[in-house]
Formats: sequence, structure tokens, C-alpha cells
Amino acid sequence: MCGAMQAQLLPMKLSDDYSLAKWIVAPCNELASKWVLQCTNAEMSRMAYICGDFGKTHLAHIFSQLLCGRVVTSQDEPPRQLLLDIAGTKQEVAPHELVDSRVNSMPPASAPDFERLEGSLPTKIDAIAIDPVENFDEKWLFDAFNILRENNSYALFTSRLPASHFDLLDLRSRMMSLPSFHLGNPDDYMIKCVIAKRLNDLGALVDDGTLAYLVARIPRSFAAVNEWVEKLNTYSSLHQCRISKHVVRILLQCNEF
Repeated sequence: MCGAMQAQLLPMKLSDDYSLAKWIVAPCNELASKWVLQCTNAEMSRMAYICGDFGKTHLAHIFSQLLCGRVVTSQDEPPRQLLLDIAGTKQEVAPHELVDSRVNSMPPASAPDFERLEGSLPTKIDAIAIDPVENFDEKWLFDAFNILRENNSYALFTSRLPASHFDLLDLRSRMMSLPSFHLGNPDDYMIKCVIAKRLNDLGALVDDGTLAYLVARIPRSFAAVNEWVEKLNTYSSLHQCRISKHVVRILLQCNEF
């Protein structure tokens, strides 16, 4: 049964969507989210370090989108001149909040008013997100850090590892001087929200009971979430049925995960 069903279930690759609207604020990422959303406030540091296994690339892209900046990866192999160009285009921006005072007391798993937020964004700010830093040469990072700080640029450094992991002492001390935020593992609530939102975007509905049943039986990773969203949506479309506990049981019994 499982072999025949697997042959029928053609994989539907989900594209990465790193937009604000797809981000879910939860206890595991609340502090990092606040900094990204409020980094243009006068009292906030313009540079920060975010580490963890889940969500750092998404936050890097949100940071870039909000500040009209750029996400730099090791594949870009950016030369020193690129950093000079990015950080050298300066424009004074009056301190303002990207979200209102409700964000300061934002309850877990709440979300900002993205429509209002996007309408209040500055048109151009020099900003760069380096994602992730462990893929870059430490001497290059040291130069990048100094250029960005000298130009008073906005900068976000992401990593799987804490700021103390660098071998180059001067780089380590600079990174450790920044506000640092750790992204914890996603909890059940966040996993449920992500699955429900992604299925809803695909036009597939799932009830809370089925979600709870599923979340209790899958790994706590966004890779697993993506796989399950693909399989559940494909099965539902193929069989023209609702996503139910029965559907989840069938897929679990096939040992696909």
C-alpha cells in the first residue's frame, strides 16, 4: 500500500519565502525579532549578533527588507569594495519605531501589524546582513566589521555558534561586544502555527486536533515541517480529501520520515 502511494505522491517543492508576512513570533525568537523590528530606534544598537539553528536566515532577510539592505552569503564572495559601496551610501534617518509601542510588550506568538509596518519604512538605509558568519574568512569579517562600524551602518551577523567561537581574538571581542540573541528550538505552538499557515497558503485546511496529533509525532525542525506540508497537501489534493488524523496515520505508517 505504502509503495503504491509513494509512487503516486509526486513531490511538490516549496520555495523559500523569507517575507515578513511568513515570520511567526514565538518565545524561541521573540527577543531577536524585537531587535530586527526596532533596530532603527535611537536607543537600539545598529549592529547585532543572532545565533541558533532555526530562523536566522529568515530574520536576516527580514532585516534586509526592512532596511532596504542586502543579505551577503559566502557564495557571493564579496570583495572589500562591495562592503565599502554598501556601507558608504549613507543617509540620515530620523529615529523611529518600525512597530508601535505594543511590540515592547508583545505577548508570545503574536505578530506585528505588517501592513502598517511596511508603509512606514524608510526608502533607503545602508544595511547588510552577513549570513552565516562561519562561512567567511575571519580576517575578512574583521575588516567588514570595522568598515560597517566606522560608517555607522546597520549590520546583522548570523551564526549557528555563539560570538565567543571566533579564533581571531580581535574579531571575537568585537562580536562579543554586540547585543546577542539566541534562537531557541521551535516549540509545539510555533510548529503548529507554521504548518497551519503554510497549508492555508496552499488552500489546504487542517483542524487543531489533527495538528496537535501531527506535531506530537514529528521532529522539531523546519525541514521536517516542509516535508510534511508537501506530503499532506499532495495527499489531500490527490485524494480530494480533508487533512485528518486518518491521513496523518497513513503517512506515518509509510515511514517516510
